[in-house]
Amino acid sequence: MNMNRREIVVGTVATLATTLAGAPTLTPQQVESAGSSSATANGPSPDSEQWLKFDAEMRTWWDKDLIHATEDTIRSDESKTLLFLPFPYLRISVGTTGTYQAQFPVDTAFMNYALFAHDRLDIVRNHLLNHIFMIERYGFAPNANYKGLLTRSQTPFFVLPTFWRYYSATKDLDFLYRAYPLLKREYQQYW
Repeated sequence: MNMNRREIVVGTVATLATTLAGAPTLTPQQVESAGSSSATANGPSPDSEQWLKFDAEMRTWWDKDLIHATEDTIRSDESKTLLFLPFPYLRISVGTTGTYQAQFPVDTAFMNYALFAHDRLDIVRNHLLNHIFMIERYGFAPNANYKGLLTRSQTPFFVLPTFWRYYSATKDLDFLYRAYPLLKREYQQYW
């Protein structure tokens, strides 16, 4: 069987994603129908109109909550622990006075599920590029881009499927070619 490079890379990443994903992918229609059930343990569920209104409001949050760990941001970090990341990202605390300034890869993977549902592949791509930047720079993706977290990481259980979902949504083979060797290196040399 003669497979070309593309088939090997795509097949390997698909296998990794399938193995590591574990969780089903929900479509916007499934999320909407979940809100139309008649009751929850705490009382009646919001109706579809309420879910759609909440979803529309949530879509406005993404751009407002993007931050960038540029040199200026790092210099103004009072704790002097924030590390550079080349692309804007969402953090786990929101608003201008949020506690955390870093990108936490595992938390970001969960945010990416919402970003996929909202078709915000631009932000997902930034998250993934920051992730591979950390692998390039440190040999692995630390728990976050904080100096004190450069000694440890969390298992890439949720992050790897995000790469596959991004590729499946965009068919950006160049991105997959860029990410695959780094993810493979992190897996073989760090994990």
